[in-house]
Amino acid sequence: MLSQLRHLVRSTDGPTAVEYAILIGLICLVSIAGVKTVANQTGATFTSAGGVLGNSTHQSDK
Repeated sequence: MLSQLRHLVRSTDGPTAVEYAILIGLICLVSIAGVKTVANQTGATFTSAGGVLGNSTHQSDK
């Protein structure tokens, strides 16, 4: 029993797995934030372009 406990304390598999899980979590958070930022900017660009096109068609009707 004591030898198993020593092996568990000396083992590096557990901390490595935790480190990888934290790293993957951080990568996911950064990726989500990046995609959200790009989506917001893209939406604003299309809204602006739609407004310009809408104004130009209303002016040509006059």
